Amino acid sequence: MRNFKIFISLLVCVAVLVVNAKMTDFLYPNNEMRVVVHKIQTADYDTLIIGNSHGQCGIDPVALEKFGGMHAINAASGNEFVIDAYYLVQLAAQSADLKTVIYEIDSAYWMLDEAENCELVKVYHEFPPSRLKFRYFQDKILKSDFRTVPFEWYLYRNYLTRIDSLRESKSSDAYKNYSVEPFGSPVHIMQENGFIAIQRFEEDEPKTDEPAIWHREAVKDKHLKYFDKLVKFCRENEIQLVCVMTPIPEETFRRAIPYSNDCIAYFEALCESYDVPFHSYLIDGRDGITHNIADFDDNDGHMYFDSAYSFSAVLAIDLPKLIENGKI
Repeated sequence: MRNFKIFISLLVCVAVLVVNAKMTDFLYPNNEMRVVVHKIQTADYDTLIIGNSHGQCGIDPVALEKFGGMHAINAASGNEFVIDAYYLVQLAAQSADLKTVIYEIDSAYWMLDEAENCELVKVYHEFPPSRLKFRYFQDKILKSDFRTVPFEWYLYRNYLTRIDSLRESKSSDAYKNYSVEPFGSPVHIMQENGFIAIQRFEEDEPKTDEPAIWHREAVKDKHLKYFDKLVKFCRENEIQLVCVMTPIPEETFRRAIPYSNDCIAYFEALCESYDVPFHSYLIDGRDGITHNIADFDDNDGHMYFDSAYSFSAVLAIDLPKLIENGKI
């Protein structure tokens, strides 16, 4: 009788795990990171771009190749924290002969905790089952909301009402072939290399989305911890890490003085302490780098595709000098 009860208990546990796995599979929404992680594992490249949405729509791999000879994948994304960037670099190093990592630093994310929603697992979810993913799980998922560990789908439970459309999209050829097509719109186009090209269009409303005000005392220790890990991993694997801050509108920078200047000073000192090349383009006024609000989609600093191309051309030319001399 006792053995029978144990058997039933095990059977119930297995059933719960199967149902949970199915719920996770059915409810998880398709997103651009699925395509990017696939590209990281299958494409031919030597440069990886990591960071946040400013890097995703501000650093164009096409310009990096044309003006700097780099073959790049853009793996930057909104709500990508330092821990996510660290694991993306490790995955890339397993899959490609990685030479350079360009880390776009957005100071806002260094002051924030990860949100307890589907964005929490946006990068982690797409990793293939492996020892690397297990370590990622230990470092991030185990330390999140207790419901995330047994029931990841809890984070995106709001998609329950859209389960039919999710099933339809996941049965499409675009999904099966890791196409970028589902992530295009009249406003922005996702390219095969991971870059998001924001299109210019007639605007009726004022630009919005002000960036978070910088406060160095608000920087989270956990982000510094994983930056330290990232630097050490790159060094041990002979990968050149370069940190940059992409341009923002002049008005945005000036509204936040002296916080803006202190932000640059903080990350300059941080990178210098690790002997990591760093350059802030927040107010760099050279030809090809715009700070005109008309060249940005918002006040926060998301560049239109042509502004990003011009900036990326300058970045491509700057990188060898930055790596060799530590400064432009």
